[in-house]
Amino acid sequence: MQSAASGARPRIALLAAQTTIGLREIAQSAFLLLYLQATGMSPSSIAQVVSGAQVAGMAVAFFGGMLTRRLGSKWVYILGLVLSSASSLVFEVGNIWIIAAAWIIGGAGAALYNIGSSGYLTRIGQAGGFGTLSALYILSSTIGGALGHPLASGIITTWSYAGYGLAMLAMVSVTIGIAVVGMPNLRDLPSATVVASRSIAALLRSRTIAAIIVMRGLATVNYGAMLLVVPLLLNSLTHDTGLVALYGSATMVVASLAQFGAGRAADRWGARWPTLVSFVVMIGCGVFLAVYHTTVIGLFVGGIGSIAAAWALATLMFVWVADGVPQTDHATLFGLLYAVWSISMIVGSVSAGSLVELSGGLPFLVVGLSTIFAAVVGWRYYAVNGGGRTLST
Repeated sequence: MQSAASGARPRIALLAAQTTIGLREIAQSAFLLLYLQATGMSPSSIAQVVSGAQVAGMAVAFFGGMLTRRLGSKWVYILGLVLSSASSLVFEVGNIWIIAAAWIIGGAGAALYNIGSSGYLTRIGQAGGFGTLSALYILSSTIGGALGHPLASGIITTWSYAGYGLAMLAMVSVTIGIAVVGMPNLRDLPSATVVASRSIAALLRSRTIAAIIVMRGLATVNYGAMLLVVPLLLNSLTHDTGLVALYGSATMVVASLAQFGAGRAADRWGARWPTLVSFVVMIGCGVFLAVYHTTVIGLFVGGIGSIAAAWALATLMFVWVADGVPQTDHATLFGLLYAVWSISMIVGSVSAGSLVELSGGLPFLVVGLSTIFAAVVGWRYYAVNGGGRTLST
């Protein structure tokens, strides 16, 4: 089974599946808001539906590791895709309760396919070039999302939201087909090893796991704050939606390049320095925005820089796990990290929304300075073995 894990087939299949997921999920999440608004749903109700899916995903994430150990990463991935198809049904109905239920089920499915694909990635990436593969893994969904927006707009304009929902159901069927046919089942660990997998409680007692949680959590809090506050300040400052759109496009391009660069750097020199540089950029952008958040150039430079660093760290997270955590614990850890991501996104957006009402620069200063702790933890994480592999816990 090792030859299957190290061959090109599972890598190509995973990247292809992630591209079709991005094509469907990213645009669908954006157009859901417009669809619900068109049905007459209030902003507060829309927020409840969206947050309900996040909470469902966070809850399911705690069980995702257990399911992965029992079924294998591939089948958890496929199970998540099947459940996530429910989210496309919202465009076929007008009943708020059915819409909420379908979107929540879809959120639970998204958690499972993220956990399954993350576990599968670490299995097929052990043969070398893992940093680059991790970058391509995330970039593939980004590319899919870039293609998905104009596709969604065209389908909705030509047909309807109902037609778009049916097209997305077809798209998830394609993704499931790619996974079933193209991704070999790499569940080849002996049963004794599977039993040795640690529980979430046991993982939380590990200093290595705690370090990964801190780095992942604080980077995501910063990212959640940037996603909310920078576009709002840009819009308030210029009242130009075109400029806000330009900011979003520029951010995507620069962040994608940063991801690929971080992955290549990790392959060549190890993940220690790319991790520290990314955190330093994030800290610097926070302080920079605290001072220059009243200027368009300041918001562009600071916002794009901080989000690019966050995307780079999202790529490096997979390398952190591969460098310091036994393979047997990956499934449980990825479930835990998905929950950490969900909580951190909520904390980042809610806290930034409150702080920006007190002062425009305050949320940037707070999240920027808090990231200093993550940088120290990252330095310590790799100081144990000089940036190589197999850290002790």
